[in-house]
Amino acid sequence: MDARAFAQLYPHEAYERANANGIRFDGRPFARSRAVACARTKEEDEKMGDVSGGAVAKRGHTTAIARAIVKAIEIHDERDDQGRVRCDITRANTCDEERIFGKMKEDDARMRECASVVERCVDLESLCVERGVSGWEVKVDVVILDDDGAASDCALVAAVGALMDCELPRTPNERGEGEREGVRRVVMKHIPVCLTSALYRGHVLVDPTAEEEALSRCLVSVIVDEFGSLHGVFKHGGEVEATEDTLMKCIAAAKLHYAATKKVIDDAAGGTLDDE
Repeated sequence: MDARAFAQLYPHEAYERANANGIRFDGRPFARSRAVACARTKEEDEKMGDVSGGAVAKRGHTTAIARAIVKAIEIHDERDDQGRVRCDITRANTCDEERIFGKMKEDDARMRECASVVERCVDLESLCVERGVSGWEVKVDVVILDDDGAASDCALVAAVGALMDCELPRTPNERGEGEREGVRRVVMKHIPVCLTSALYRGHVLVDPTAEEEALSRCLVSVIVDEFGSLHGVFKHGGEVEATEDTLMKCIAAAKLHYAATKKVIDDAAGGTLDDE
């Protein structure tokens, strides 16, 4: 029996053979994540007049694109000095429908948590134009184009990249005397990054592929920021217990990989797809 047929008939046995020396199907050690990339989508966004910022992100073959749209809103409470941020994460029809159907409920919950983190990472007071009168609403739309595992991690990179690229019009009150109309960036309180790990037969597989997600019975997603603060620890799947020791390993992995992903996002803030 050839290796491919054996893997199809006995996926767990094939995976155990492959990682007997701590090496996964794609050649990575258990603790290594895939390469992460992020780039602004400036030229494409300029074709869409209502888009104020955008980014595309890749983690391995997993791909997500995000666009941030700004619109003026009225504020009806004289004590209210905050604008609004809304985030929505969806999947393109090009994703594997059969695989998505099997884990849709768990994925939906994970995506909602990531969207909530996106909404909380912006300084809402910076979106206020005039207290109790008007402000800006930023709507971040994220679409997962290809899901080869850890889709929420990739979606969060794209969303944050779009926010950091987002431009707000300067109001007359924000411009100095004689200064022309211009724009300013959205003010971020922190930069969240998510790292998902799969728990498989006693192993913690950092940044699992879709194949590894299917084989594992539990996923743990950890969201941290540049200050080391936790913004979420989410367990998906209930067939395997995530012990305190295992959760601490997942949190440590997220903190360890944070700097590299943050650098990718920062670099994208000064570049476009043409720079890649």
